[in-house]
Amino acid sequence: MRTSIALLPISFALVIGLGHSAAGQAADEPADQGIPGVSETDLQAVRQWWKAQETTSEVPAEAARVLWRIARMSDRQLDERLAQTAALPPNLPHAIDLQGEAVAAQRIPIPERLAESLDFDAMWLVKAVVDEEQIGILCRQIPDQWKTAATLSQPLRARGFQIASPSQTAPGLIACRSVQWFPTQSDPNMPLPAGWLMLSRAGFDVGQIGLIQRHNRSALSSAESNAFYEFLKAASRAADDDTAAKPIRPQVLLNPTESKKLIGQFIRVRLETARIQQIVAPSLQQQIGQDHYWEIDAFGDLDNAEVRIQPKDGGEPIAFGNRYPVTLAMLDLPPFLNDLVSENGRVTKAMLMHKAMIDVDGFFYRLWTYETDFVSSKGGDRQIGPLIAATTISIKPAGTAKASLARIGWMIAIVFLAGLLATIAYLTKAARTDRQMRAKRDRMLPDVIPNLDDDRQS
Repeated sequence: MRTSIALLPISFALVIGLGHSAAGQAADEPADQGIPGVSETDLQAVRQWWKAQETTSEVPAEAARVLWRIARMSDRQLDERLAQTAALPPNLPHAIDLQGEAVAAQRIPIPERLAESLDFDAMWLVKAVVDEEQIGILCRQIPDQWKTAATLSQPLRARGFQIASPSQTAPGLIACRSVQWFPTQSDPNMPLPAGWLMLSRAGFDVGQIGLIQRHNRSALSSAESNAFYEFLKAASRAADDDTAAKPIRPQVLLNPTESKKLIGQFIRVRLETARIQQIVAPSLQQQIGQDHYWEIDAFGDLDNAEVRIQPKDGGEPIAFGNRYPVTLAMLDLPPFLNDLVSENGRVTKAMLMHKAMIDVDGFFYRLWTYETDFVSSKGGDRQIGPLIAATTISIKPAGTAKASLARIGWMIAIVFLAGLLATIAYLTKAARTDRQMRAKRDRMLPDVIPNLDDDRQS
């Protein structure tokens, strides 16, 4: 098994801690509804462009710098600005949290020289309808599915800053990090997997699935920490619909192309547990509402398939046969596992080796990589394995495997007996036919067989 699985939240915690530190410094400053690091001169340049966009296509560099500043804000800082907006008369700019419908999206490239320093190469202008009024939303990212849609009519949420009020020449303008997407039903123009809709109804911004897909087959990092924890929370709240679970074999999840398509889908897989471990970090309290979550190391049957991993320094690929490691993550263990690590409601074992056959329903997060002693000993770099946010885990009855073997044994015995009876029937029929042929031949022979010597004498 892997040696550094417990380090999963540490890189996340470092980034979160830095965000909290910045927020703590902001709390000591006088109340400010503005955007940290953004001057009024920058905002005026963006407003002038917005009002004149019908006659000019030139986007000022200040617009990209405003978005870059907003992206650097922590969620806590934005929450503080939103609270100030509710308590004080709003001035421009002021924090805003709105919901509406996206009706169009336009990509706005950023000059290459500026893109290199800001670390993004384009902005997006989303035209939306909020309370029957049009509004513009300038952001760094939109859901990947929106970028290629022929028509757009999708629910959205935006948390950012209003930097321009509606005027006779232009509607109001909002600037934010990204728009959030919470679809409740599949659109004929944009069909969505059932799992995405289940996650959305449970409060997950499915617009982040594009980010998760881009990180497929890589290590978990701070860049997607919010997406991972929000995914985990939504999975724990999703409605239990066992009829929607799609049975999947582990080897399908290991296919690079198929695994990317399955991200966010609600699946069912049969596994064998190996280790249960509690992952604890104080920063998780704000992320998921508790200071820990659970990871279960398990194995899936490969049905005689073979998986090969190429070592980082070349040489022969590392082969996995018969079974392959799968990781489950969940906020709370099912009762039959929780009883193994807890007493009187208190966790007594943060790590436990345990073997049991289980059926798992959950949402496939993606393929991730991690270090293991086995792969390292073979000269490999990192293990690649499926990561699933489990929702329901049920243990297989203890006698199921034996009963299956017994049924197979009886089937073999029945087939053998049927073959034996057929052989006996064939031999019996053959013997009867042989007797009949001999009797017929005897009837055709004369009663006395002449002596050949008598013929020669005569």
